[in-house]
Amino acid sequence: MQIITGDETGLLKLIDLEKKEVVRKFGEQGKEFKIIQILNLKISDISFFLVLREESLVLLDNELNEITQISIDASPLKAFCDSNHDIYIIYTNRKINHVKYDQEQNIFLQQVNINSNDFLPLTNCKDKYVTSAAISDDQALLLVTYFGAPPSIFNLKLKKLQWQSRNVKNDELDLQVKMHDYDGLFLDDYSVGVITTHLTLRIYSILEQRSQPVAEHSLKHSKTKIKLIRAYNEKYYMINERGEILIYKKDFKFERMIKGTFGAVRDVAFNKEYIYTVSIDRFLRVYHNENVRIPLSINLSQRLQAINFYCAEYKDIEIEKKQEKIWTIQNGKEAKARFAGMRRHTIKLPYLDKMFQNHKLNKQKKEQQKLKQEEEQMEIKQEYDEEDQQPKFRSIENKKISKQQQKKKILGLKKQKLLDNKPNRKMK
Repeated sequence: MQIITGDETGLLKLIDLEKKEVVRKFGEQGKEFKIIQILNLKISDISFFLVLREESLVLLDNELNEITQISIDASPLKAFCDSNHDIYIIYTNRKINHVKYDQEQNIFLQQVNINSNDFLPLTNCKDKYVTSAAISDDQALLLVTYFGAPPSIFNLKLKKLQWQSRNVKNDELDLQVKMHDYDGLFLDDYSVGVITTHLTLRIYSILEQRSQPVAEHSLKHSKTKIKLIRAYNEKYYMINERGEILIYKKDFKFERMIKGTFGAVRDVAFNKEYIYTVSIDRFLRVYHNENVRIPLSINLSQRLQAINFYCAEYKDIEIEKKQEKIWTIQNGKEAKARFAGMRRHTIKLPYLDKMFQNHKLNKQKKEQQKLKQEEEQMEIKQEYDEEDQQPKFRSIENKKISKQQQKKKILGLKKQKLLDNKPNRKMK
């Protein structure tokens, strides 16, 4: 399996997880080339990579060759792309740009700034900025959270504000901290969830148009602030500042915590039973949902920002050689399935499964070795104790014998005195 990552220096790296090495690189190092996000763009059933950088938006093919790019304003926060090739770029200064990709000419059309009064209700606020953004499943609604302002939902098709929450009571007074929402997501078509600075998850109902939260869930299991929330396979994954992954069930009951990252996690990807994370400690890590240990970790030398799967399009051919299926790309090149340039739903990780089994076997062996060592130590202790206690027991017995002898002597002396004084007295 292969994964593509982006770092702060502006380099894109294609990593083969089976070989644990970098296969291909793209990009130049520099602040203006800092990679923020990696998206997938499908054109006529062929996948392309859409890379959001600090000052540009780049379209790459499967081999990481540049097709086209467009210059954008600095400090973008996030980008979204729908099926109609409409790209929305969200900035921290409460601005949203709309970019259209022309499939026939292979160019980005001129970007348009959506700056209507309805779409940007915070134009006169200097200390309020965007912290996160999330798009709905139908790619029509955009949830935006702010620092110092309540979360809002915008309609991308109508290009106007659709819903906005109100400040919850004491939000701006509690601990003298302004209202701060770190991240949010669409729970379903009718509700959204927002993580606050008070370690709570607030749920708002869009259908009823309520501005106050419908429910609140405490996230007390995390000792630090939670910065990311993701939904996958009917579970919610929340990541805090320490890089710990907290797993919650669908009803927001705490299930377990996964540790192992030193520093903040910048991006997360999911595939079946595995979780892929990139963080500022320069490591790409693979976690298993049921295993505490980390099956795989690779040091990539730079602070990582983004991650995505290498989704080259393959077709299955009904040919088998040595129990291995052969896959082909549309342009005629062939590659074996073990190089895993497949779609997400066909990706297989046999080597990770083997590693997971090996971890279980190693764990059992270590437990058995510990039990043997404990038994040997117990036997040694018993022998030592017996040898050490023998002289103690002897001394105690000698003391008892000496005491009895002394008692007998005392009794004998008393009897003799009585006989001397009263010789006619009968003694028992």
